[in-house]
Amino acid sequence: MICKKCGAKLRDNCIYCSKCGTEARIVPDYSFEDDYVVNLEKEDKPKEVTEIPQQGRKEKACSKKKKKWIRLFILVIVIICCVILFTVILLQSKYQKSYDWHYSQGYEAYEKADYDAAVEHFEACIELDESQALPYVYLGKIAFKSDDIQEAISYYEKAIEADSDCEKAYKALKSYYSDNEDYNAINKLMEDASDTIISKVFSEYTIDAPVANPTSGTYENLIIEFEESDYEIYYTLNGKSPKTSGKKYSDPIVMDEEGTYTLTAVSKDSRGIFSKEVSFEYQVSYNVPDMPQVSPDGGTFESPATITITVPSGCSAYYSWKQSVPDENSTKYTKPIQVPEGNNILSVVIISDNGISSGIFRGNYVYLPDVLEEE
Repeated sequence: MICKKCGAKLRDNCIYCSKCGTEARIVPDYSFEDDYVVNLEKEDKPKEVTEIPQQGRKEKACSKKKKKWIRLFILVIVIICCVILFTVILLQSKYQKSYDWHYSQGYEAYEKADYDAAVEHFEACIELDESQALPYVYLGKIAFKSDDIQEAISYYEKAIEADSDCEKAYKALKSYYSDNEDYNAINKLMEDASDTIISKVFSEYTIDAPVANPTSGTYENLIIEFEESDYEIYYTLNGKSPKTSGKKYSDPIVMDEEGTYTLTAVSKDSRGIFSKEVSFEYQVSYNVPDMPQVSPDGGTFESPATITITVPSGCSAYYSWKQSVPDENSTKYTKPIQVPEGNNILSVVIISDNGISSGIFRGNYVYLPDVLEEE
């Protein structure tokens, strides 16, 4: 604004002119000329006057849209963060209830000798998965430290039930039984252990198993002997365990009857430790002797005659003249047989030393000396 009196330029919102002191008019007087000039300027520049507000509205609308997208983006980010946080909390909560978490916490507590906490976590492991052996192993260790021997043994046995190759459980039990010279318990452990566990854990208790001669097979005359050993040998022929019902070996075993036999044997050292059981399968089958070879095999004779029988090795011949079936109670052939007078039937059988009989030979022998002389 300009002072009407002196023409000096007035400051904004001033009441008096700072130069002449004349009161300034806050609302200027209406001037028709000025208003006309302004209207002419508006007519000359209609586009600028109309476009400026429109551009402002666009910028304002664009600004609102940007703000809306920014708010939406921030909302999405917040939602994602919440989901991630919830997932982490959920997974952490789930992990803290898992077998692995309880086992790691139990192991850490055991290493720090916080056995009460360790027991709590290992028992939780068993509730979650009773097929795992290690929680039982550590519970057994804690029980041993508390001198609760029976409970410790029970835990180690459960560990072996869960894992038949649980080396730690076998070692702990073997150590305890060895210290107490409980060799029966060691024998029982070895019965249930695999070959891998026996080689790793029980090497000092491993002794050689018996070796039988001959080995499994089919035989006619069977005599079994065991190779010389530093240990006692016990055996059975009925399939039972020689550890509990075996006969002590001292003399060769003679199989004098036909049949199938299972020879089970075991070695035993001075501590009472048994070897691994070994079995042999035998089939005893005797050959049936051939039909008796009799000469002559019958006929009519004019003069005294004798009969000979060929007897195979390992056999005996028996005969009778009464048409009865010959057996071991009949007359044993030892020398040529004189043909008796009359019409007779000779019956002969060959019986092996194993008691196997051949077929029966029968021959008709006629010797009538008086009748033949008269003719």
